[in-house]
Amino acid sequence: IFLLTTTTLTLTRRLYFSPLSSFPGPKLASLSNFYKANAYRTGRGAKVLLEIHEKYNSDIVRVGPNELSIRNVDAVEKIYRGKYPRGTFYEVGAINGAYNLNTQRNYEVHTPWRRIW
Repeated sequence: IFLLTTTTLTLTRRLYFSPLSSFPGPKLASLSNFYKANAYRTGRGAKVLLEIHEKYNSDIVRVGPNELSIRNVDAVEKIYRGKYPRGTFYEVGAINGAYNLNTQRNYEVHTPWRRIW
């Protein structure tokens, strides 16, 4: 009963309550990675992704429980442009006062360092 309940709740959450549930895509793909794994197993992975994009007529489609496929290069920049502040996890390395690319939380300092790197 526990496994059945857990499985049912997980599948329901992935299908209806996931933050990615608003994106179009095959329902089976939103439940597990078996859909995509089978496509790559048969050697048709790239073709299947192209067919999904054409079927749903969208640049962004859901291809897994936690995965999106993005066909348009401009969409990638829009997704990653609105950066959230880096969390306090990154301050752990700076306890001794050593700031580097990985521990810098200030984006005005981090961005030029990252470009150089």
